[in-house]
Amino acid sequence: MPPSYEDLFESRVATDSPWYTEAGILEVVIKALDLDATDPRDKIFAMLQFGRETRGLGMLPPELIPDYRMSTSEVFSSLTKWWIREHQSLRTLSAIQALEGRNWQESCWGRTSKHAGE
Repeated sequence: MPPSYEDLFESRVATDSPWYTEAGILEVVIKALDLDATDPRDKIFAMLQFGRETRGLGMLPPELIPDYRMSTSEVFSSLTKWWIREHQSLRTLSAIQALEGRNWQESCWGRTSKHAGE
């Protein structure tokens, strides 16, 4: 079993649902980013049932309802915008940078700007 699955199952608590976890959807999605998915949108859609805030799939906010007409970037940005509004926090914007070896954008620290000295 991949470590991501083990983490998800270890965070379960005793409730009527065997899939309920204490983990929030942000933590679930980050743990699952390295799981294989033929369609990258499934890295969000398939994990919704595991998140504390999103486990009630029948009561998902409209912007989180799985919709394969949306592009991958729309799916990820919808989750990000919803999470920021729901939690009144920008933590999601820096969460991905905390993972070792994962960087969506190259850092430019230490580089000199072409405008330096102007």
